[in-house]
Amino acid sequence: MRIRAILAACVILLLWNWNVCSAELPVAGIVKSVNGRAVISRNGQSLEAADGMKILRGDIIQTSEKASIGLIFDDGYRCIDGAKQ
Repeated sequence: MRIRAILAACVILLLWNWNVCSAELPVAGIVKSVNGRAVISRNGQSLEAADGMKILRGDIIQTSEKASIGLIFDDGYRCIDGAKQ
């Protein structure tokens, strides 16, 4: 019984820490297009890149030999009705 309680507490703590850490990473941009195979390495995990996927600061992007990936970075620049914001 005591071991189950300790394991449950560890799982809850692990999930809470994972959510907190994920929320701290700022979005750097998005994947616009993928031609071929591209992988985004994030926090030790390899994620298959897909159109519309968010790119976080610290991500490592790798493509296969003949693949390409289009990225749009969020640099904070805004243009509304022709005026810089």
